[in-house]
Amino acid sequence: METIRLPTRSAAFPQRPGAGRLGRVLMALMELWGKWQRRARERRHLAEFSDAMLKDIGISRADAMAEFDKPFWRP
Repeated sequence: METIRLPTRSAAFPQRPGAGRLGRVLMALMELWGKWQRRARERRHLAEFSDAMLKDIGISRADAMAEFDKPFWRP
């Protein structure tokens, strides 16, 4: 009796060249999106601080508002 051997999954469906690169690019984009979200959230919180709280961390209301006015993508 002859044994039938089926191709392995990798042989039947070879990985596309660059598929790993695409995954890395997508992961990098997701990390960047998360960084932007955190930055925007932190700036909103900073704008809500009282003058006393701002004084405690050593910045003025003008400094806090200048930071708040920056676009989320700008560090």
